[in-house]
Amino acid sequence: MRFSIRAIVKELGPFLAAAGLWLFPLALHPDSIAFWRGGAYSDLLISHWPNALWLHQSLVRGQRIPLWNPTILSGMPFVADPLSGVWYLPNWLAALWPTAVSFNLLFWLHLAWAGWGAARLARAEGARGIGPLISGLAFGGAPKLIGHVGLGHLSLVSAVSWTPWLLIAAGRAVEGVSEGDPKWFRRAALAGALIAIVFIADPRWTIPAGLAALAYGAWRLSRSHPERLKSPPRTRLLVAAGASGLFGIGIAAGLGLPLIELVSLSTRTALTQSDRTALSIPVDRLVRFGLPDYGGWPEQLAYPGIAVLLLAAIALVVRPRRSLFWSCLAAAAGLLSAGPVLLIYTFMDRLIPGLSLLRVPGRFIYLTLLSLAVMAGIGIDVLSSTQESSRRQRGILGAGLGLIGYVVLAALADTAGFETINPAWRAAALAGGMFALVSVCWLGLVLRGSVGPTAGGIGWVLLVCADLALMSLSLLRIVQTDVILRDRSDLMAQVAEESGGARVFSPSNSLRQPAAVYAGIELADGVNPLQLASYRDYMGKATGFSTSSYSVTLPPFPDGDPSAPWPVSLDARRLGQLNIRFVVSEYPIQANGLTLDGLVSGAYVYHNMLTRPRAWVQPASDVEDDWRPVDRIEWSPEAISIEAAGPGTLVLSEVVYPGWQARHDGRPVPIQALYGVLRAVDLPSGIHEVEFVYRPTIVYVGAAISLLTLVTLIGLWSRR
Repeated sequence: MRFSIRAIVKELGPFLAAAGLWLFPLALHPDSIAFWRGGAYSDLLISHWPNALWLHQSLVRGQRIPLWNPTILSGMPFVADPLSGVWYLPNWLAALWPTAVSFNLLFWLHLAWAGWGAARLARAEGARGIGPLISGLAFGGAPKLIGHVGLGHLSLVSAVSWTPWLLIAAGRAVEGVSEGDPKWFRRAALAGALIAIVFIADPRWTIPAGLAALAYGAWRLSRSHPERLKSPPRTRLLVAAGASGLFGIGIAAGLGLPLIELVSLSTRTALTQSDRTALSIPVDRLVRFGLPDYGGWPEQLAYPGIAVLLLAAIALVVRPRRSLFWSCLAAAAGLLSAGPVLLIYTFMDRLIPGLSLLRVPGRFIYLTLLSLAVMAGIGIDVLSSTQESSRRQRGILGAGLGLIGYVVLAALADTAGFETINPAWRAAALAGGMFALVSVCWLGLVLRGSVGPTAGGIGWVLLVCADLALMSLSLLRIVQTDVILRDRSDLMAQVAEESGGARVFSPSNSLRQPAAVYAGIELADGVNPLQLASYRDYMGKATGFSTSSYSVTLPPFPDGDPSAPWPVSLDARRLGQLNIRFVVSEYPIQANGLTLDGLVSGAYVYHNMLTRPRAWVQPASDVEDDWRPVDRIEWSPEAISIEAAGPGTLVLSEVVYPGWQARHDGRPVPIQALYGVLRAVDLPSGIHEVEFVYRPTIVYVGAAISLLTLVTLIGLWSRR
């Protein structure tokens, strides 16, 4: 269906307004950052903002997209990292304008996009009138989605917002094949493009979204007339499936190919069964998912809204056939979100490639929330009918009374839980429990005809909005950007000035990554879910942390608090080989080779007396003190030129990674991995010119495949 700009604005407008309601604190302070009320950290500051800053600086200074990121973990590939945001076009808003306003705008637009998509999906399922609006409000304002805004999970929120659009595309592709629509091939290609967009936004959401799309496509196909599935439609169906896969893989190749290489060399491949399922939603929380969880941890939130749950229950009771797929999807996703406790996740883990690389089964609950949102839209359709039989009315009332009974029983089971709620929100939690009673009372008025269809619809919209807005308000707190970026500004300035371009290591994560990028400080520590295993192992020996378990932080923090002391055992020589000149800690450290420079902004600053320059020459035997600096070095993140005298081994204090090439006096030479992590080449006698350049062929090949596939897709849709 074609839309005019006016029609698009008319449809999208309510969800833009609703997204502003869900993010009301940010709407009042758009230059601030939203935090989850119970958290002190945000992935927006840890990953997305530093990456956007690095991309911005590279574009301004070098007029090119950076391929390598030297700002954390002593350097790692940039475009292969999905958190870089390079491949997802909307993220370029933050790259070109790296401010809090840009990130907040991205969150706002994606929540509106999620709501509009859910509304369109409900309409595709037959919801009419105010039903699509209810569905869009329910999904776009889902407390779990808002909670992840507070956690700073920009990539996850972006990917989830595309889920209803992916299902719409999958349904239309299947319909096109079964009905003989001449546009069936391009529809199939578009469905593949949308799963690629989900992958590019956040690869971790690809499996849940892809499974939902496959299930929905199969459901829509099963509702087609049997005679339509005979050959040639059956052949077209196979071709359509192949086209979706090829276009999806092709468009995703730019990120996918280098990401596969990065994952294979990262600590992610060593996830244990407990690592993969640690962030599941406990079964008792799933049982009580209909109770508001004010201020709850977003990773375990499952609350859909009382009014939404009631309307979905009405749809299930009165329109079971129309709700069959969505109720099954909701139940299956709920079971998967519980992880290995209910066994289904363990079975899927063995069956589906790539699922073993995921760590948060609880996020499958997004599919439950989407399903309930669509069912709520169908439920409104039931109530808007003026010719309901007495039997159906009894079914509706039964659903309402059943909801009240469920809420009462869940509340009794949750009495101890209410005691742990922040006292400031205890009254709100008790008030939230009244939403069930208010919703059922409103339901009774609607069924009796005491309110007209228009007033009834407005009432449901207000109930949904009030419920979800109160939950959103309980989840978010606002922190001024200046407070974040100016934190320890004296420390940042001193370290940046005295480091002279050398690296800094903090065993307590004392330097915020955005501020470090602003100051031009290269960190040897950092937070990233895709750490190179070779670097992790080296740093484990250099600092004394255990490498036996997976961690997204380097170093890992035993109790999750970076400022809490842990058994640090620093090897100043190993740190020095990584060009680490300063160690900054929240607590005092004792190690041979470190001298205390002073206490700055509450942090201990140590000078590493055993630091080495960015490049040096040493004998092949690596005698501890037998090394000499190079004659000249010209350094940039992706091209390093060195003049050095041999014989010996030229060591560059940079991380080894595929794609780095070395030329010795103009001739290609292999790069050795010294100590398993540093780049090195052998030098004969005399003065030599050595160049290290980053030329990742896999990135160029992937980008070319993506561009070619995208051009082909545009060509398909440009044809009349």
